[in-house]
Amino acid sequence: MSPIDPPNPVTAGHANPQWAQLTRLAGDRAAILFEELRRRVGAIESLIEELYYDDVKECWMPRYRLGESVLFTAHILPAALEATVTLDIAQRDRVLSSRKLSPATKQLVPQAPTVEGLVSVHVRLNNRAAVRSFSTLIAMKSKLMEASSSQSRDSVTSEEQGA
Repeated sequence: MSPIDPPNPVTAGHANPQWAQLTRLAGDRAAILFEELRRRVGAIESLIEELYYDDVKECWMPRYRLGESVLFTAHILPAALEATVTLDIAQRDRVLSSRKLSPATKQLVPQAPTVEGLVSVHVRLNNRAAVRSFSTLIAMKSKLMEASSSQSRDSVTSEEQGA
């Protein structure tokens, strides 16, 4: 790279890339699938979409949160779209028992590595069916997070009333 070439917007940690630049990296097909993913998960109440710089992978990535908790991360790569969702053991068990999830996605969950009670499921989103199934998984996780959060609030309120 010559001194006059602009830095790569995806790997330059000092510059926040524009969404269009990031999705162009993936190519037309993956960019369309990414927009489909954004549209589907956009229905989740209180969803926060942000770009963050991953120092380990040295690139910008879209990340989706509910409050301070990360729901999932999208990986926009040359000619590919992938995503990673992390589930705790209880979430994993609930997801695997659901009839809403496609068999292909269900197969990925038990194969995913488990570290310190967390399962990190990495999915290649190479067609609309994969995006639809992953979106269903994300919707399920968001509902499980919401239920867990409301149970925590209820127990704190009960403790405060008992004090």
